[in-house]
Amino acid sequence: MIVAGIDEAGLGPLLGPLCLGSSAVEVPTGQADTPEHLPDLWRLLGDAVSSTRDRSGRRLHVSDSKKVFAGRADAGRVALERGVLAFQAATGAAVPTSLDDVHEALSLKPTEVPRWYAPAESERHPLWTSSDNVAIAANVLRHAVQGAGCRVVSLQSRLLFEPEYNRLCVATRNKSAVVQVALAELLYDLLERHASSPGGLSVVVDRQGGRSRYGPFLRQMFEEWSLEVIREADGESAYVLRRGTGVARIVFAEKAESLCLPTALASMIAKYLRERYMERFNAFFQSVDSGLKPTAGYWSDAQRFLKDAEG
Repeated sequence: MIVAGIDEAGLGPLLGPLCLGSSAVEVPTGQADTPEHLPDLWRLLGDAVSSTRDRSGRRLHVSDSKKVFAGRADAGRVALERGVLAFQAATGAAVPTSLDDVHEALSLKPTEVPRWYAPAESERHPLWTSSDNVAIAANVLRHAVQGAGCRVVSLQSRLLFEPEYNRLCVATRNKSAVVQVALAELLYDLLERHASSPGGLSVVVDRQGGRSRYGPFLRQMFEEWSLEVIREADGESAYVLRRGTGVARIVFAEKAESLCLPTALASMIAKYLRERYMERFNAFFQSVDSGLKPTAGYWSDAQRFLKDAEG
């Protein structure tokens, strides 16, 4: 069966892209067959990954991206980049030589990238770690994945930069609806690819806010699929979609990154792409005004950045 996860980064900030990520791992049939019994991929891949920071540095830190990125800034950046790029390599994808290569390989669809996210001539890739470090981690991960009888089948992203994001906000008049559009695109991709796999597809989506009813959203977005509501409750809502031989179990859960490794990895993909593009954002505007202090794009500091830029 296929176990997948979806998460986002950048919903709260005022500046920078909104990023969603997804990842999917094939596990041996029989390891899990219901949303309530997902395999513990942290245990299955324990030789290569850990849900907490590994002091030895050997295992990849795969967790909520905020936890991976937290702590000493340099260590968090290294862990985030190393984890995403090692998993990307584990899919068998070509080794990327730039952020643009990473984005193109992961991107669900062509993306309009504004000029202030263009790379500087001096930009390095990887930015925070080394190619050798990524290659070593990827090799350890491949052995762990093969030893567990698993397979990393897909990593995807959906980035909405300012022009597209603003157009969708105007069209929907609702920021949450914009997220749902991108979420539906990632879900559709997973359904078309994996719902007919032996054992079906299980997707764990990180739930944002207090919403507990996703049935209307799934009915509207996936009209060709029959929908069964398993439960809709505080903390977690579960559904089953069926079409022909395809079956997909979808769970929306609070703190889903702690329940499902692919969801944690999805949050890291989204966070990594956002942070890398914010590096470019700051480099561009500092090339125009060297006195501008960089911003992470979050509300209060973004207001400071915009005020400074006006001055």
